[in-house]
Amino acid sequence: MRINLFATALSLAFFAGCSTGFAQQTAPPLPASAFCDVLNNDIQSDYVTACSKPLINRQSLINTSTSIRNLIVGRFDNGPDQTEPAGLELTTAHDILERLSGSGEITIAPTADVAVPAAVSKWNMWADGKYSWLNDTSAVSNLDGGLVNAIVGADYKVTDSLVLGLMGTYENSSLKGNGPVAPSQKTDGWGGGAYLGLTLSDNLVFSANILGTSLDTNVNSGATKFDSDRIQTSEALTGYWYSGTWRFSPSLTFAWSKEWQDAAAGLNAQTIETMVISPAVQIGNTISIGGANTVEPWLGAEVDWAVINRVKDKVLGVQLSDPNTDLRLQTGLNFAFGANAQLALTAEVSGILLKESNTYTGGANFAYQF
Repeated sequence: MRINLFATALSLAFFAGCSTGFAQQTAPPLPASAFCDVLNNDIQSDYVTACSKPLINRQSLINTSTSIRNLIVGRFDNGPDQTEPAGLELTTAHDILERLSGSGEITIAPTADVAVPAAVSKWNMWADGKYSWLNDTSAVSNLDGGLVNAIVGADYKVTDSLVLGLMGTYENSSLKGNGPVAPSQKTDGWGGGAYLGLTLSDNLVFSANILGTSLDTNVNSGATKFDSDRIQTSEALTGYWYSGTWRFSPSLTFAWSKEWQDAAAGLNAQTIETMVISPAVQIGNTISIGGANTVEPWLGAEVDWAVINRVKDKVLGVQLSDPNTDLRLQTGLNFAFGANAQLALTAEVSGILLKESNTYTGGANFAYQF
């Protein structure tokens, strides 16, 4: 009971810090479709950052929160008790003839034994990388480009129900628009933070993280350069249930970030704030690939409700406010190599419900326990 109360209190504390953003608008903002279209005739640095930073910060927040959520579930979910065989086993002439005749007995490879995690594997080291291509389809601003999110981390299983960890991050992005003098923005930065995982029941996991990042930004090919600091946090409740080898995993994630940009030549100080609520579901099936090694192909879908998506200029007030709802479709392969090593490969597409923005993301995560 005390553990459950701790998780609830931590959740409320995070939300209290995020909720203050709802009442901070001081001027009537423009929607993104109207505001960012000024890039056709005006490539001032404040307009460029106001249109590009929300795209970058939202995707970076989603990439990081998704990585931590999946990592924590993997620390507690030991998978199904059995796996599907890789296929029919035709090892004798009799088996082959019977198979070709369409009658008789067929030998099937026995269900693979699933490795039981070693009790001494308290430590976990992991690395995660994601590359996102952000495609703004607006005919005017058309800010397109790539975003790289890389994370390395380590955690310790304090008890059977509690994991505590630390992580370091690197982020790099480059966006460029259209026009005779095309607007552009590049960012580069390092960060660090902490995360935790907590089992609330046999099938329900709570995860949370907080991350601070220091960024360098270069706007319009060096015309404006400035530093900024960003804080982001996310919390998730994830369930996992098995029916034989099939996994059903719903989740609910709350993610929030805020970036404070310094003033520079041609740019007032700005803040960029994002808050996203994301219900999701995954369905997967675990298959043996020999010995104690398995692979789980899975499909998923996630709705992203951007409750806050706002840029505020210290002098001009709120420049952009664009709450929106989007859908992400996901797929992946979760490999387990024995009891102590896992590799996850993921791909997703988002922007399905957005009129002028699409994002395509691919990622890989490797974890090893000892």
